Amino acid sequence: MTLSETLKKYWYIPFAIFGILFLSYFILFVMMVNEPSYGLIIYELGNSNQPSNAIMLTEEDFKVFPKLAPIIRDKSQKPSYIDNEGRNTYTVKYWEDEHYAFVSHFGNWGDLEYKGKHYRFLFMNVD
Repeated sequence: MTLSETLKKYWYIPFAIFGILFLSYFILFVMMVNEPSYGLIIYELGNSNQPSNAIMLTEEDFKVFPKLAPIIRDKSQKPSYIDNEGRNTYTVKYWEDEHYAFVSHFGNWGDLEYKGKHYRFLFMNVD
């Protein structure tokens, strides 16, 4: 069988290869673009740094903002890192709509309290 006969018989193979390459590039592009835009940083405050204006968290807050529960209520999320003062620090990624809901409820930064434990939080852009 000559080369031209082989190419005529298996003409779809180059199209399949280019299709797979294009599809994989498209999937990678979509994954890169769809990263969350904001990161919430929460760290525990020691007993000496207890603020007087902390927002008291309720069970309703954990229902509305479920990403807080594993950090504050359940203590099931491991810290992202421990800062130089020895505080457990947690990082959670938030989509834009989640960010605006959180900020409208708690603000861009501040202090939270749950069962006598105090936490400080702030948002950062991760773009």
